[in-house]
Amino acid sequence: PKYLNPIDSPVKPSHILYPFDESAPSVVVCEGPIDALSLQLQGVNATCTLGCSVSETQIHMLRNYLGKIIVGYDNDDAGQRGLEKFERMRLEKRMPNLYVCHPPENAKDWNFAHIHDFDLKDHVKNYTFKYNFDYKITTSL
Repeated sequence: PKYLNPIDSPVKPSHILYPFDESAPSVVVCEGPIDALSLQLQGVNATCTLGCSVSETQIHMLRNYLGKIIVGYDNDDAGQRGLEKFERMRLEKRMPNLYVCHPPENAKDWNFAHIHDFDLKDHVKNYTFKYNFDYKITTSL
């Protein structure tokens, strides 16, 4: 959608989420549709925000999701800023706690990990953490 809609289109990338199973117990929110598809190909429910900055429209749509929301933005500064913005918006909307799971350490994103045969389902299962004060302290050391 990011590339198919002309600039003057009323549908903006920030107004949509990549299709995901809304009845699943959790969803990984990543940056791009190729990352979401890579996760889905390995059995992980995933969507994307078409960038590393969740919008008001997207957070409103996710607010109605009853499962665990796992932010899976990339392992870079932009991904970290996106995670912090997601957390601020979550607090404003009084949503349940977020969880975080970044792509594997040696992978720049989920698609890179998928192409290089990482087991993404296992990675999400073992490296998803509640995004709270303890996580922030532990990861900043």
